[in-house]
Amino acid sequence: MTNIKRKVLPGFGQRLRQIRIQFNLSCPEMAQKLGIDLSTYHKNEQGIYFPSVRTLNLLHKDFDVSMDWLMFENGPLQFKEKAGINSLESPGGKESNLVLELESVLPDVNDFLLAMVREPLFRHKVMLQYYEYRDSKEKGSIGSSLALQHLS
Repeated sequence: MTNIKRKVLPGFGQRLRQIRIQFNLSCPEMAQKLGIDLSTYHKNEQGIYFPSVRTLNLLHKDFDVSMDWLMFENGPLQFKEKAGINSLESPGGKESNLVLELESVLPDVNDFLLAMVREPLFRHKVMLQYYEYRDSKEKGSIGSSLALQHLS
């Protein structure tokens, strides 16, 4: 059998390296903080292996890393840079525009969107499904009609 090395999300390894450098950690130190072998960490940083959910959760919890940024390079690297996301309030104590917009949406959709804001791994899973749906629809494949059936 041939060992085929595939690249995970484009630029993922570079962003992981950027996190390590920002926190002034060596590769062995980062691997130790994440509780993984050094060789596994190197393969994560090279974009050969995708980290486990446990590792992603540690990056989020311990380093305050935004999964949006890590996975798709959307938004800021750290959550503290996302003004008012955790409290859903602006610095002045008033409700953020996000909450005001959500109030006009159906309650179920409101709950769904708030869960996506508060839980980055949930948002990541939803976005992956959406990207698969969008890509299949753009290609005009049968998968798009199956995805529509699955959603209804």
